Amino acid sequence: MFGRLMMLAWLVPRPRRRRDRSGGGSGARWGGGAVAVLLLAVPAVAIIAAAGSVATSAADLRYQCDSAVGPDPSGSGAEPPPLTAAPPPAATPSTNPYAALTVPPDAGSLSAWERSCVAAMRTAPYQEQPWGYGNTGVAAGCARELALARRDAVAEAGAFVRSVTYGASLAVASGRCAEVPVEPAAGSAVCGRPDAGGAVLLPESIAAQSGCGQRVHRSAVSAGDLVFWDFRGNAPGRAGVAVGPGQLVTVEPGTGLAVWQELPSGADVRVKRVLSGAV
Repeated sequence: MFGRLMMLAWLVPRPRRRRDRSGGGSGARWGGGAVAVLLLAVPAVAIIAAAGSVATSAADLRYQCDSAVGPDPSGSGAEPPPLTAAPPPAATPSTNPYAALTVPPDAGSLSAWERSCVAAMRTAPYQEQPWGYGNTGVAAGCARELALARRDAVAEAGAFVRSVTYGASLAVASGRCAEVPVEPAAGSAVCGRPDAGGAVLLPESIAAQSGCGQRVHRSAVSAGDLVFWDFRGNAPGRAGVAVGPGQLVTVEPGTGLAVWQELPSGADVRVKRVLSGAV
């Protein structure tokens, strides 16, 4: 596991940083080809990168895994402290530097959680530390309205989250908050980010949805944020749309009805933000 590390170094190119929102370059790159060290391994086995780049520490990779597939069943780590101010756009990689991680054919001793993480890194957005501030604006307000309007209606959890998020994201451009039908296959491999704006078409399953967006500290959950919990087999069993601090609308597994409830208190609750808005 991550606590029993083996260091592996290799030459890799580094990704460009994002351009700032003014349209100019950040003026900084992570450097040219250089020796980088990935701290992810178990005894006699290392997960290696076939191409691309790596970040700098095992702690960061553990956090990326935890954000994408939920807590490591072999041991839970405390949620990092929240960021209280948005980092500059140039500070976040435009692509996930772990996207090229691969598992060697003889990596039989890797855990299911580690294997799930490697698979998730191919599409999961790179995560900044959990945001500690709420979201406001048209999209957030519309998500609250749409989610509350669906209470007591029969729904499937993934379709409910997808429909509310899609309709709320369109409200920014249209100025109209309304539920909009989503084609079943539309955006099946798309993960929205709050800094991207525009229409947000999430994957269909809540397992895939949980890898999208930017992680938010549970103390900062606000309307429109997606809440995932009850992780089993490295995937969430439950999902809901927040309608305010500590409140969400979710689909009850037994009845199939969309209901209001308080934010779950378990250690495996993960909150993601996919909707753009004012801070």
